[in-house]
Amino acid sequence: MSRAPAAIEALIISRAITMRDTLAAMDRTARGLLLVCDEDGRFERTVTDGDLRRALLGGAGMNDGLDLLPEHSSTTARAGISRRAALSLMNEARIDHLPLLDGEGRLADLLERKAIDSAILLSTPHMGEHELEYVEQAFRDNWIAPLGPNVDAFEADIAGIAKVAHATALSSGTAAIHLALKVLDVAPGDLVMCSS
Repeated sequence: MSRAPAAIEALIISRAITMRDTLAAMDRTARGLLLVCDEDGRFERTVTDGDLRRALLGGAGMNDGLDLLPEHSSTTARAGISRRAALSLMNEARIDHLPLLDGEGRLADLLERKAIDSAILLSTPHMGEHELEYVEQAFRDNWIAPLGPNVDAFEADIAGIAKVAHATALSSGTAAIHLALKVLDVAPGDLVMCSS
């Protein structure tokens, strides 16, 4: 009998364990998903935190076994599936985890959407011909650090648009939020809402 990869072994449970033990395993692994396998190591189904919540709300007790869960056929794929095909299958089934099985129905791996899906970039950098001239000029004239006339001009333009005496360019949005919190005397216990 082949063993599951160590990375997913902590997620494997038996149908014989109680709801209490299943919740404890869910809490311990912090993945929102467990994998039920039979005594021969063959995959049976996934169990999500939502499955457990629905069972408990439906009257299941903490000492009841997983056999109280309704029948469920988990979406799986054969080990070796391409990333593109796996992602397509996950999108079609509206799932974020895809168990991969070997030829005998045993767990070979677990694909997670966050690991295989394309990154959604917050802001994709664009360097056109005009921007490239300014970057080359900054290197050529050694305006890399601390600053040069381009940053000074940018700050003056922003101050003019905002109709204020001064503006300061910072290295990141996080630095801007940090500075704003300092300027506003925000202290522990104050409520602050901003993007993640």
